[in-house]
Amino acid sequence: LGVHEAWTFSGAEQYMVPDRMYQVPINWDMAEQTRGKYTMLRAWDTNAALVRNHGGQLILTVKMAPDWAKAWDQKNSPPKPEYYADYARFCQMVIDRYHPWAIELWNEPDMQRSKVENPAENNWYGAWVDDIAGETWEQGGTRYGECMRLVTEQVTGAKIIIGALTSHQFSIRFLQAAFAAGMGGDALSYHCYVPYS
Repeated sequence: LGVHEAWTFSGAEQYMVPDRMYQVPINWDMAEQTRGKYTMLRAWDTNAALVRNHGGQLILTVKMAPDWAKAWDQKNSPPKPEYYADYARFCQMVIDRYHPWAIELWNEPDMQRSKVENPAENNWYGAWVDDIAGETWEQGGTRYGECMRLVTEQVTGAKIIIGALTSHQFSIRFLQAAFAAGMGGDALSYHCYVPYS
C-alpha cells in the first residue's frame, strides 16, 4: 500500500515510491453534471499519469451522485434506483479511461443521513441510510447492496472493491443487508477509526 490522497499527487511526485498502491477519489457529481456528458478533471488525468509513470497501481474511489441522480437533496446522497445504471456506466468509463487496478464503490455508505455534518457541502461520507425518513440500517444496506450488485454485474476491466465501511457498531447490520441484496465484489474495504472498538 502506498497512500490515499484526497485530491492530487501533483507537486508530491518526489515522495512517490515505485510498486506501491495509490488511491484517489473520482467524484461522479463533478464529472457528469449533465446526464450523459462527462467532463473529467485535469487533476484526475494527472494522478493516473503520475502513478503509472512511477510504476504504481491505482485504486479509484468512485463516489458522489450528481444533482440529477440524487435520492434526496444532500451533497452525499446516494443515487435513486433508476440511476444505478448511470453510475455503472460512469464506473466503466472511469476504468476505460484510467485503467486502474481497482475501483472502490463509494465511501462510507454505512452512515445515517442525519449524522452528516454540514450536509450541503460534505462529500466524504456516503450516508445511504435515510434515518430522517425512518429507515433502518438494513434498509440502507439493502439500497447499497442493490446498487453495487448492478455495478458488479455490468462493469469489467478492474477489480471491484465494495464497502469502504466506517466500521461502527451498526456496520455489520448494514453489511449483512447489502450482501443479502446480492452485493458482490473482489474485496471488502473498511476503515479503522481509533474511537471505534
